[in-house]
Amino acid sequence: MRRPWQVWLAFALSAAVMLAALVWVSAVVLRLDREGVEARRGAAFEETVRLALWRMEAVASPVVAREGALPYFAWQSFYPAGRAYTRMFARLESGDVLVPSPLLARPGEYVALHFQLGPDGRLSSPQVPEGNMRDIAESGYLEHRRVEESAGLLAGLDAAALEGYRPQLPMEVRGQRRPVPGATGVAAVQSVPQVPVANAPDLAAQLQQQINTNESIARLRAAQQAAGTSFPHASAADEEVIEQGAMRAVWLGNDLVLLRRILVSDAEYLQGCVLVWPDLSGALLESVRDILPQARLVPVGPEPEGIASSQPIEGSSSGADAARAVHADASSHGDPRRLAALPVRLDPGPMPDAGFEEDSVAPLTLAIAWGAVLVTLLAAGLLLASAVSLGERRDAFVSVFTHELRTPLTTFRMYTEMLDEGMVVEEEKRRTYLGLLRSEAERLGHLVENVLAYSRLERHRARGRIETLLLSELVGELSRRLARRASEVGLELQVDSGSGPEAPSGKALPAVRVHADRDAVERILFNLVDNACKYASSGADRRLHLVVEGASVAVRDHGPGIARDTVGKLFRPFSRGALDAAGGPPGVGLGLALSRRLARGMGGDLSVGRIGPDGAEFVLTLPVAGN
Repeated sequence: MRRPWQVWLAFALSAAVMLAALVWVSAVVLRLDREGVEARRGAAFEETVRLALWRMEAVASPVVAREGALPYFAWQSFYPAGRAYTRMFARLESGDVLVPSPLLARPGEYVALHFQLGPDGRLSSPQVPEGNMRDIAESGYLEHRRVEESAGLLAGLDAAALEGYRPQLPMEVRGQRRPVPGATGVAAVQSVPQVPVANAPDLAAQLQQQINTNESIARLRAAQQAAGTSFPHASAADEEVIEQGAMRAVWLGNDLVLLRRILVSDAEYLQGCVLVWPDLSGALLESVRDILPQARLVPVGPEPEGIASSQPIEGSSSGADAARAVHADASSHGDPRRLAALPVRLDPGPMPDAGFEEDSVAPLTLAIAWGAVLVTLLAAGLLLASAVSLGERRDAFVSVFTHELRTPLTTFRMYTEMLDEGMVVEEEKRRTYLGLLRSEAERLGHLVENVLAYSRLERHRARGRIETLLLSELVGELSRRLARRASEVGLELQVDSGSGPEAPSGKALPAVRVHADRDAVERILFNLVDNACKYASSGADRRLHLVVEGASVAVRDHGPGIARDTVGKLFRPFSRGALDAAGGPPGVGLGLALSRRLARGMGGDLSVGRIGPDGAEFVLTLPVAGN
C-alpha cells in the first residue's frame, strides 16, 4: 500500500481540481443568470417606458391636433363671415358680417396665447385685437386685464427666432381649388384641412355658423341675379390660393410653441400658439406617475436656423444645458424615448432593482450542486480515511501479531525439542518447562480469543447474553482467575469496596444489580488485569486493586502510570507499533479497544480514571438494573 500522505495528497489534488472546476462553472452560471435577469428587467422596464410614452402621447396629441385643425382665419380677432375661406386678408368692405374668432375669449386648454407672424414681420394675436376691434372685443368678449396679459406675452415673443424656424416647417396639408357658390367669374380657393376637428365643440358650432352664413349669402346672390343685379366681379388679383401646413411643436427659448406655415397666394404667414409648458408637463408626468414615479421630461429638438440659443431651459442642471439638451434633428428623431407630438424626451429615472431575482433558479440549483459535491467529497474522504486506517491497522496488526507469535513459538520449539530429545532429566526442570509451555499456550489462547472477539464485533456478529447480575457476586467469581494471573508476575490482587479493601473476613461488597454479559465482563476485567501485570509488575508496591463502587469496577495499579499525550491512543485498535512491540511488554494493542467495545455493547463504558506517575486506573461502568 502507498504511504498515507501520498494517498491524501492525491485525494487533495483531485478535490482541488473538482472544486476549481465547480467554482468556474458557478461563476459562469451566475454571470449568465445575472445577464438574463438584467435582460428581463430591462425588457420589462422598456415595456413600461413604452406604455408611459403611449399615455403621454394620448395627452399631448389631442392638444396638437386640436390646434392644427383650427382654420387659418381663426387667428383674426374678427373675420368677415361671408368670405371665411376666400379673400380673408382683403380689405373689409361695407356690409361685411364680422364673426368673432373662437380663439378670442378661450385660447384652449394648455394654451397661453395664439399668435401670427405676417409677411411683414409683424406679430399679431386674436387675443390682442387692434384699433376699434379692441373696443368691440373689450365691450363684450374680453376683459381689459386679459387683453393686457396677452399683449405682454405677445411682446415677449422673438420674431427673429420664429423666422428661423420657417424652413423647418413642412407644408404637408394643401388646399384645393373650389368655386365659391354664387360668385360669377370669381375662382375661390378653399383650404380643406385633412385633420378632422376633434375635441372642439365650440369651434364646430362656429364653423357651422359660417357655413350657414355662406349659404345665406349664396341664396341672396342668386336672388339678385334673377332680378338682373349681381355682386361685383372679382378680378384675378382677388383670388386667394391657400395652403396650410401641419402644426409642429418647437422650443422658443423657455417656451414650447406650436407653429405652422400658411400660404395665402404669394404671402406666407406663421401661425401658432404658446403652450403653458408647466401645466402640460405636469399633466404628462401625472399620467405616468403610477408606473414611473421618478420620470421627468427633457426638452429636445432643432434650433432655429441662424439664431443662437442664449437662454437655458428652466430646470436645466448646468450651463451645458443652455442649449436645452438640443442636438441635431436627425439624432433626436432617432431617440426611441422622444415623444412624437412634442420635442421632449422621456427620462424614466432609475430602473428598479427588485422584481426578477425571485424568478431565478440558478442560485438554488448551484446550491444543490455544491451540496451534492461537498457531500460526495466528504463521503469519499471518510471512505478514504477508513481505507487508510484499515490499511494502517492491518499493517500494525501484521507487524505486532507476527512478533507476538514469534516469541512463544520459539519458546515452544526450544522446550519441546529439549523434552523430546531427553535433554532435561531432572523432574523439577521438566515441570518448570511444562509450566512455561502451559503459560505461553494460555497467553496465545488469550491473544487469539481477543482477535477473534474483536473480529466478531467489527462484523457485528457478537451475540452476548445480557443478564441481571449482582455485581459483587460476579466480581467474587472472577477474582480467583484474576488473582492467579496477577500472581504469575508477583502481584497481589485485592478486592476493595468504595471505602477500602475487603479483608478475608471483612464486610461484603455493596449489593448492586446490573445488566451485563458475564463473559464480556470477565474478558474486560481479565484484559485490564493482564495489562496491569505487563506494565506495573516492576513497581515497588506489588498490590493490584479491584475496586467495586456502585455499578462500576475499577482496576488500579501502582506502576509507572500513563502519560497524558498517550491517553488519546489507548483505545485505538493495534495502536502499538513494531518498535513498541519489540521494546516493550508483549501484546498487540487490542485489549483496551476490545474492552471498550464490549462495555459499550452492554450499555456501559470503559474509561481512564486516574493518570500520572504513581499508577494507572481504568473504570468499567455498567448499567444499573431497575427495581
